[in-house]
Amino acid sequence: MKFSSRYQIEIPDVDVLTYVLGSPATTDDGFVFVDAEKQADGISKAQLEDLVRKLADGLRNTIGFQDNDVVLAFTENCLWYPVIILAAICAGGAFTGASPVYTTMELARHLRISGAACIFTDQQRLDIAIEAADTAGLPRTSIVLVDQDMVTPGFHQIRDLLDVPYPWEVINDPKPLANKIAVLNFSSGTTGNPKACMITHRNLVANSEQQLYLDEVARSRSPISKQAATQIHCAFLPLYHASKLTVPIRVPY
Repeated sequence: MKFSSRYQIEIPDVDVLTYVLGSPATTDDGFVFVDAEKQADGISKAQLEDLVRKLADGLRNTIGFQDNDVVLAFTENCLWYPVIILAAICAGGAFTGASPVYTTMELARHLRISGAACIFTDQQRLDIAIEAADTAGLPRTSIVLVDQDMVTPGFHQIRDLLDVPYPWEVINDPKPLANKIAVLNFSSGTTGNPKACMITHRNLVANSEQQLYLDEVARSRSPISKQAATQIHCAFLPLYHASKLTVPIRVPY
């Protein structure tokens, strides 16, 4: 017997980058991402597109990133995190996030399974990233630091990769959208080691549309929420986690 949800929504045939950045920024263009510890620091939608496209160009032309390559983030939540996710996709590849508390061997395993071409990390985790990269056979020149207040010789700083805006590939054919991987999300590993789950452009857009629809249903039922001028989401879970990985896809709306 077939069971269908009583809630039926249309899923647009569009790639992730067009879905997030395809519509113009609002007139006031306020922040779509804010640093909880430094609330004066934030990124507007226009800035998000600029950073994403410039970082994607740096990935292609400085790191040597190719179509279907994978970018791995090994850092805590920060303003660069959503930029890295979208830049990996913009550059024609996919994103995977690693737990910021991984040991060297855990990170090396994640690198091998995902086949990541580069690692974004921070000073606090640099030693683990280096050891894991060496173990997995990834050159140290593929390590990029997200810290903005210090420079470490021999490693790329994320701002050094920002170049000219890179044009992402617009996809509106349902078959490629259902098959092109945008994210490798690692399972919890309850019954063994974590496994890489392939999340496509279609998956991410569909999940975002589901969440937006349910947000609208919730607002229609709550007179308090209807009065809110903006909806604010607190990313209290790490953005590498499956339940928060769609935040950068959904928040700019």
